Amino acid sequence: MSENLTDKVIGFMAVGGHKVDAETKLLLEQLDAGILTHEEAIKCIEEATRKLPMKMVRTQADIDDFYDDV
Repeated sequence: MSENLTDKVIGFMAVGGHKVDAETKLLLEQLDAGILTHEEAIKCIEEATRKLPMKMVRTQADIDDFYDDV
């Protein structure tokens, strides 16, 4: 039985400790179905990463604060 792209990516993300949200899962399923091209998926991912909050980590206190937020 061969796994599809969605299952493989979700598996890799889970190993890395990341959860897959509904939007990411939909994106992966659209790629699998051929509805979305790789170029379109890359554009969606680039747009999503620009929206991610950024936090500067410089000291041990910053690191502790970062993990407290997670």
